[in-house]
Amino acid sequence: SRIYCVDPWNDVYVKGRKEFSGLDPCFKEQYSRFLFNVRNHKDKVTVLRGSSNEIVPSLEEEFDLVYIDGDHHPGQVYQDAVMALRVTKSGGIILFDDRLLDIGGISPKDGMYRFTSEFSGCVEIRMENAQLAAQVKNIWANPRYVRTKYVAEKPPILLDSWGPSDAICSHLYQGRTWEAEVALF
Repeated sequence: SRIYCVDPWNDVYVKGRKEFSGLDPCFKEQYSRFLFNVRNHKDKVTVLRGSSNEIVPSLEEEFDLVYIDGDHHPGQVYQDAVMALRVTKSGGIILFDDRLLDIGGISPKDGMYRFTSEFSGCVEIRMENAQLAAQVKNIWANPRYVRTKYVAEKPPILLDSWGPSDAICSHLYQGRTWEAEVALF
């Protein structure tokens, strides 16, 4: 099994998003922290440095779990979810972090619920608490999805980092065996 981590690992939360700039100090040196946290698992971690918008379209893998915890702006959460759908295996899980987060009236849950509503023929919500888990039923069941440019392409995966990827990587490898392809973005 492998874990794919997709993140720009900039020293700011999200480049160009002034509404989130108050979080920037937490992201200083995040790439070196991430590499330190996964140092003992290099053989199981694929590091893909760049934004999900840059990296995910080129991925060819299919994943059992995609963990979304990157840019928390609802529009980007929605976009990440749509990209995740094409790389998640049928029966796989798209897991969103920070469902209850609100930063100055901006909440990632708006993007999560837009996705689960518009793609209700393809996904089913399985868990809602601080996170939201959506299980992929059948990506071809939604006519809206079938009409997109991804119709003939093989689905792949993605991933994000800082605290999320760091925490997930640490959690997955602390005495556990993970028999799945996992991507974070």
